[in-house]
Amino acid sequence: DARVRCRPTAEEGRAWALAYFLTAEAVQASTPSIADIVTRGTRVRERTLKRQDGTTLQVEISATISPEGLYIGFLRDLSERKKAELELKASEENYRRIVELSPDAIVVHVDGTMVYANDAAARLVGAANRDQLTGRSVLEFLKPEFRDRVVERIDRVMNRSLPAPPMEQQITREDGSTVDVETVGIPLTYQGKPAVQVIVRYISARKRGEEALRSSDERYRGIVERATDAIYLVSDTGMLTDANPATLAITGWSLDEILTKRFIDLIHPDEQARAKALFLSSLEEAQPEPGVVRIRRPRGRAE
Repeated sequence: DARVRCRPTAEEGRAWALAYFLTAEAVQASTPSIADIVTRGTRVRERTLKRQDGTTLQVEISATISPEGLYIGFLRDLSERKKAELELKASEENYRRIVELSPDAIVVHVDGTMVYANDAAARLVGAANRDQLTGRSVLEFLKPEFRDRVVERIDRVMNRSLPAPPMEQQITREDGSTVDVETVGIPLTYQGKPAVQVIVRYISARKRGEEALRSSDERYRGIVERATDAIYLVSDTGMLTDANPATLAITGWSLDEILTKRFIDLIHPDEQARAKALFLSSLEEAQPEPGVVRIRRPRGRAE
């Protein structure tokens, strides 16, 4: 801070301060305030200061008249504070753009009441716009079987400042249909109040894909299990990783036994070189030629 002491007349003090220290714009803005300082000792908040080298500086000015009639002015350099404020504003603006443009739905709620929602949130629930979501309870969109768990998660974030880990649930859209989502909650301060920011990811398509894959796997396994031909899986290291019942019946090995063996261990020693060649050709050719080899059964009899 800087302190200036002098004993000017009211008019002299005002003219000296305005002409010597302040920029032209600040002079115009400060004229009534400077007169007020000289006569009543009031405070001028923030102004732009003219430095000796011609550069300018943001300062906070306060001044008063001492009992002895001295005009005492205080100048506080606001450069660092202003820089921090600009950086914070830029950071907040960048964060807002990220939230606004996020493909995931993002809502902020205070004690379960939504105070903010992005456009993706409105699209997810089928609202005409995001303004239709503010002021409504997040529980309104949850299926009943998920509400108790969500209330617990809100308490975890609001009262213990702990993030709520990913959770799959279902929400009800405005038209009554339901969608699968995955949510994450984190503590947040919104307009000075403790709040929860929830990121909601649409996963219905992924869930349908997983279900289709499961159904496909089950159908495939049913076909393999009922096949009369030996069908088995071999890893890239040559180890057997699965085998159907026909494989066990033909080779004479149990499943536990066969899973400890390499594919080549099932082949008669005299046939192993040929079996390797057939195996490699099956990896390289779209339609490999079939081959006949003898196998080695547990009792050592080749077939």
